[in-house]
Amino acid sequence: MAASKKEINEAYLKFLKCVKNEETRGEVIRTAPDSVIKSICNVAYNTQRNHRVKIKPKQLKVLKKHLNEINYLTSRKPSIKSKRKLLQTGGVLPFLPVLLGSALATLGAHLFSR
Repeated sequence: MAASKKEINEAYLKFLKCVKNEETRGEVIRTAPDSVIKSICNVAYNTQRNHRVKIKPKQLKVLKKHLNEINYLTSRKPSIKSKRKLLQTGGVLPFLPVLLGSALATLGAHLFSR
């Protein structure tokens, strides 16, 4: 039985949250389906808007340093291709686990139950 798109997205996001090596993380993002990139952008949007996401002060401090990148990911204008390219660069990779960690804990059931 083939895995559904939701299960695949969830597996990718959990893996990206745990990976420490930035090269590996960049390679995973490069080969990930567009739906995974959209899920990351959705997590960034919900975190930015504080929709059901509980952020600790230490995490908030890390995320504030990358506010421009988060704004780019949540914007509707850039293409998925350009968002993927941004996610692959070294500037975004360090805060990606913080972004995913804070959101997956609280949004996991909501993101993948639909």
